[in-house]
Amino acid sequence: MLVHLTDGCCKEQRSRLQFDRRASLNEPHRRRAGFTILEIATTVVIIGILATLVFPVYTSFRGRAEALQCASNMKGLGLGAQAYMTDHGGRWPQISPPSDATTSTDGPPPAPESQNQSAEQWIAVLGQYGIAEKTWRCPSVEQRIKQRGQPAALEKKRIDYIPTIFEPAPESATKWPKHPWFVERSALHGSGPNVLFADGSMSNLSELRNAANTAPKR
Repeated sequence: MLVHLTDGCCKEQRSRLQFDRRASLNEPHRRRAGFTILEIATTVVIIGILATLVFPVYTSFRGRAEALQCASNMKGLGLGAQAYMTDHGGRWPQISPPSDATTSTDGPPPAPESQNQSAEQWIAVLGQYGIAEKTWRCPSVEQRIKQRGQPAALEKKRIDYIPTIFEPAPESATKWPKHPWFVERSALHGSGPNVLFADGSMSNLSELRNAANTAPKR
């Protein structure tokens, strides 16, 4: 009888030891359920460092995307103008340019009434050939206006690319392949305003100046 009780006590003690051992093994997991202050601080510092590295890259990519979109817009305007001339005997649209048709490095000025009327006419004329109104707007100018908090300026009719004036005679716009058709109003892409030529090629004022300076003198 005594031996039986002793064996029972030993079994009970072994069971308690096994339970205590499992509890001790699980204790670290219960303690690691949350972050410590040091871990949180370290995580915040790492995120801050990564943000300073990623933001310039993001800004650079966005600038390149806007420059590509701007060039695509001008190409689209050229196709629209070409389609118009095909239907009108080679004649360029006879629309007066806006009174402030000048380029700027700080975005376009507030649109006066004359510019608004000219914009409406150009948008309507090329709109017949599938050129949407947004094609006339440089994405970099759009961002600049939003940053300045000028939502009313976004609602007005606006063209960010200045059309060249040509005589109403047929083929006057296509007589010289390198005659400018559209010039970007603002120089926000780092190389000066873009220029679209009659032959469909593009350049910017910086490249044109360099070409003029390096051209052989006659």
